[in-house]
Amino acid sequence: MYVFDKYEKDLASFIINNRESLMVDKRGFLKFVGFNKELLKLHQQNQKLNTIDLYPLIIEWCKKQE
Repeated sequence: MYVFDKYEKDLASFIINNRESLMVDKRGFLKFVGFNKELLKLHQQNQKLNTIDLYPLIIEWCKKQE
């Protein structure tokens, strides 16, 4: 979320894509891309909430995933 908020769009996309690849390919978190995209979406939709306040929202999303 920090990179998304603070970096120029092209650079942020590059960094986010590389992080997602690392998490999936090297660390084995196979659903990380979906998780990360949902977290960024929730962050955009709820900009007044801090990271801790987003936890219940992302946890509810996780519960719906299989």
